[in-house]
Amino acid sequence: MKKLTTALFVTALTISQINYAADASADDSSPDDDKDNPALADTSNPKDEPWVTGTFDITTNYMFRGISQSNNTPAFQGGLTFSNKTGFYFNIWGSNVYFPVEPDETATVEMDLIGGYTHDFADKVSIDINVDRYNYFKAGNLSYNELIANLTLYYLTFQFAYSNNIYNTHSNGFYYNLGATYDIPSKYIFGLNNMTISGGIGHSSLHDEGIHSYNDYNIALTKTIGKYSFAIQWTDTNHQSTDPTGLKNSKILGTLTANF
Repeated sequence: MKKLTTALFVTALTISQINYAADASADDSSPDDDKDNPALADTSNPKDEPWVTGTFDITTNYMFRGISQSNNTPAFQGGLTFSNKTGFYFNIWGSNVYFPVEPDETATVEMDLIGGYTHDFADKVSIDINVDRYNYFKAGNLSYNELIANLTLYYLTFQFAYSNNIYNTHSNGFYYNLGATYDIPSKYIFGLNNMTISGGIGHSSLHDEGIHSYNDYNIALTKTIGKYSFAIQWTDTNHQSTDPTGLKNSKILGTLTANF
């Protein structure tokens, strides 16, 4: 997830986002994410995968929609996806976080429960619709639900997300993202194979008096070797969110991912 630090801290996509298209954010990742940037997310169809798959990430900073979720410190992340040939799937994903809420209450662990459906209409044309439950241990008052829809058309991914209780503020929140991903031909990058460049532009439309709408941006370069990948990502916002400046300004991070 992702929260506005203070009482409300804002969540690819980290680059779990590189490995899983739940928030797919056409976002930012720390490729949670994968969660916040669909362009950084793994767009493979669960129907074509083994019925249980997983990822483990080590990232220098857990980013979600342009905001650090780990207080600019490293994060260890992992997830399991259970799927079948119908296109329905269930995913459980976790990461360390740092959200101080009250003097004696700080969220240190995020655990997301995701249920969804994916379908391929044609080669490189697909949809992924899921419901994400963001849970925060030691700070349950931050937990909330979000509906996320991704439409992939060749190199582009469009994402729309909605919550009627965004960041548990009892107000509506919307997220829009346009992302792109491109497999770079080896002849353009010193003969290196399995190199991918991706990026996204997102907008968080927030309707609570205590939080502000803002834009986020990211670009990532990923190298894959077998079941492992390494990504370098730049991320930034237009600095309009109510998060502390140090959590929302321009950053460069690295993420190592293992798939199994």
